[in-house]
Amino acid sequence: MHRFPVALVLCTSFFSALLYSADLTAQELRIYTTVRHGEADGQLKEIAHSLTLFHNGKVYDFMEDVGEVVIYEPMNNRFVFMDGNYRASELQVEELQQYLKVSQAETRKYLKQLDQDGSPLALKQASAIRFEMTPTFTEKYDNTRQRLLLSSEIVRYEVTTTNAKDPQAVEKYLAYSDWFARLNHILHPQSSQPEPRLALNAALRKRGQLPLKVERLMRIESEVRLQAEHQYTWDLQSTDQRHITKWESQLESKDVVWVSFRDYQKKLLTSR
Repeated sequence: MHRFPVALVLCTSFFSALLYSADLTAQELRIYTTVRHGEADGQLKEIAHSLTLFHNGKVYDFMEDVGEVVIYEPMNNRFVFMDGNYRASELQVEELQQYLKVSQAETRKYLKQLDQDGSPLALKQASAIRFEMTPTFTEKYDNTRQRLLLSSEIVRYEVTTTNAKDPQAVEKYLAYSDWFARLNHILHPQSSQPEPRLALNAALRKRGQLPLKVERLMRIESEVRLQAEHQYTWDLQSTDQRHITKWESQLESKDVVWVSFRDYQKKLLTSR
């Protein structure tokens, strides 16, 4: 099984996130996401669900299947993590940037190994990694169907889009999506690199659109399809408010055990 090394230098500044967060602290947004996975020509299987809540200048990303919440705090330049066992950690944005720089060097070393191997499979894998580091897509958008298509030989995105209730919510969501793509790449070393998703978000940002359904087809050893379907609500429910109150209270509890980010990541990977 091919392992994608953790990689990449940030291509946009964190300070853009700070600019929009200062204006949108009072806005609320609820997103429920269902993720499916499978072979390109087969039936997709549900593999994850998440609840994302924008409230009071923070973003709460709750993985209900594993009981973990990640809180993005743009005004404090950090991410906070907490599992269902009162174990918590934090990661400053500057630290995330450093992890990405280090992983870029690791990627280059791995590419040299693949090039030295020289086998058809190794060269194909190297080509896929290089594409993910600096992706180039052919872009098409159907205004009538609100359908965005990003095409390449390795990665293809088909996205059904929608208009936002508030145009500012597009930037609010996409800035969150950019940073979580980078974070996920560090949290899960075998995940895809963030640059293709950043390119997709840039295409959405250019058109002022939110993604309703995102389908990604990736071709390396075989064709694999990943689908994320989003349901948007422009106000939080009472259960959402209770979730937020619970998480914030837990973080202030004397029972919470704070660990280093690396220790938290190690435990996360072994538990899954």
